[in-house]
Amino acid sequence: MPSNKKHLTMLGVSHKTAPVELREMIALNTEESKTFLGKIIVYDSISECVVLSTCNRTEFYAYTHDGNIEEIILKHVHELKPQHSQTFSLHFEMLKNEEAAKHLLRVSAGLESLLLGEPQILGQIKEQYLDAANSKTTDFFLNKLFNIAVKTGKRTRSETKLGEGAGSIALATVELSEKIFSDLSNLEVLVLGAGDTAELTSMHLLKKGCNKISIINRTFENAQALAKKIDGKAFSWGDLPKLLKKVDLVIGSTASPNFVITHAMIEEILKERKNTSLFLIDIAVPRDFDPKINDLENVFLHGIDELNKIVDANLSLRKQQIPSVEKIIEEELSVFKNFWNYQNIQPIIGELKQKWNQLAQNQLVKHEKDLKNTDVEVVEKVINATINKILQDPVKMMKNYSNGYLEGESKIALIKELFSLGNENE
Repeated sequence: MPSNKKHLTMLGVSHKTAPVELREMIALNTEESKTFLGKIIVYDSISECVVLSTCNRTEFYAYTHDGNIEEIILKHVHELKPQHSQTFSLHFEMLKNEEAAKHLLRVSAGLESLLLGEPQILGQIKEQYLDAANSKTTDFFLNKLFNIAVKTGKRTRSETKLGEGAGSIALATVELSEKIFSDLSNLEVLVLGAGDTAELTSMHLLKKGCNKISIINRTFENAQALAKKIDGKAFSWGDLPKLLKKVDLVIGSTASPNFVITHAMIEEILKERKNTSLFLIDIAVPRDFDPKINDLENVFLHGIDELNKIVDANLSLRKQQIPSVEKIIEEELSVFKNFWNYQNIQPIIGELKQKWNQLAQNQLVKHEKDLKNTDVEVVEKVINATINKILQDPVKMMKNYSNGYLEGESKIALIKELFSLGNENE
């Protein structure tokens, strides 16, 4: 027989507990998450469950009758991801009850992200919570928790500056581009390279309205693959001189050990640019552009050091927002705790009311023959009102006592003992 006591458990890995290689192995896609939820929810001990799986974390949130359900979760993770399964458990972190709830709120706010305040996590939480809800693995408890988590994330973004300013080189490149050009919609951009940073930068440019992006890479197939993702155009390396004559901005993000754009190359193409300015942003390490290019007229080169200064300044601003974000988290956590406290004592309150009502009804039946029909109705109203008044203080006290601490639980246990409550479940 499951206990009446319910538990919230968070079991997961993140960039704080596991290397990227392991996080990649454990990460669940949408179909794998649905499969996992379908298997986990059949256990009597598990009432509700949500999977949150991103590139930097895979976490399982479960509302359960049994506080020790990590073996069940790990068992089904191992079934889905059998590679190196013996090492999984060494990297899993487990949080219980209030700590688990607070952790989710911190994740939603962006405080637990690899990049402080990154905005994508809120959308990922909303999407994957809805996946669980559509799979019928959530109910009133996790519905409430995840709605509060989403609200926490929204408040963080509207009431603080935690997510403002570029926090990565890719975003700093776009931020700098906006400062230079203001409007990116008609900008012709050439991206050199097709790796992760080149892709992120191109994606961010696209989101900002830049829709004229050309990709050049030593391996043409890689350039084609990235161009397809951003609805851009792929070119071979031999097309570089032709493109340099017409584009507004060139972003260097290759892995070349040598300069791919030289002083002589830019000097040559300037003859055909008719005094139009050319802007270059070098985000490659080692550098893609010869720094002597900056000596040329109408050419403006911005390097990785400049971008790092933008990132550092923005991250410094974000760190200053942490106390304000933590205040929002505590406020929303308090809302959740009040909700949970009531859920924990609701069966006791219901049983107490039922017991008193039954006693009153028994006495009313016993003396009903001495009352008129109209008197019975009046007496019933008086009895119900009196019971509600009598129970106001005990209910309020139980809400206060239901705080998860041993002292509060002992007082609730005393109330149950005084009124002989819950005996059938003990």
